Amino acid sequence: MIEAMTEGGFRKRGLLFTPQDALSSDAVILEYLRSYLEGIEVLEDGKNYTVGEVNFSIPARQLHQVETYGVYLRFTTSLGPVSCLSTWHVSGASYSATWKS
Repeated sequence: MIEAMTEGGFRKRGLLFTPQDALSSDAVILEYLRSYLEGIEVLEDGKNYTVGEVNFSIPARQLHQVETYGVYLRFTTSLGPVSCLSTWHVSGASYSATWKS
């Protein structure tokens, strides 16, 4: 996705919001791709983030073998505010998202 978003690194742009372990040794985000981005923000539980008019927060770290977070996303449309809370439940191995407008 980073390659496509930055047109192979020729257009440095975009922000990556990621858990710390995606950047550590044996990382998911390869080191050569990191310089293609305008910035990398390491997610922390309890923290709020804003990108343009989109706001999201990380309520808490999920119970999982690797560093994983649920996301609470909030933005406003011409029809009014929209929010989404997504979580990952390991015990049932299911993903859930709840939309509210």
